Amino acid sequence: QLLWQEAAAAGDGDAAGTHMLEQQLRLGHHDARDVSAGLARRAADEAKLRALARFLAGACEDLSAESAHAAAGAAASNSVWTERKLRLKWQREEQDTAGGGLNFLMRLLAVDQDDAEAIGTALGRQRA
Repeated sequence: QLLWQEAAAAGDGDAAGTHMLEQQLRLGHHDARDVSAGLARRAADEAKLRALARFLAGACEDLSAESAHAAAGAAASNSVWTERKLRLKWQREEQDTAGGGLNFLMRLLAVDQDDAEAIGTALGRQRA
């Protein structure tokens, strides 16, 4: 993946990454293109995960970078990849049930109540 990212960054994006795969791994063009597309998706997912982890760490002072990354990973494993999607799901839970937003954050992110409250406060501030 690192070699593909370097080739893509140095050249014409996915096309350069595909060409590198063809050359280095001796893959046919179609196979290299498929692998390149998968690597591009993975790189995009990793970028989303890092952005979500940065938001969580910023929202909660007590959350270490490692814990924020783990919480973002837990969210991503439940198809919540972005801060926007987290906010929308949290808002829906807040509206549906009293305390539902807090329970949702604790369950989804595998954080304690204090961390969930801090994250919920940050989500609420951005909504206003």
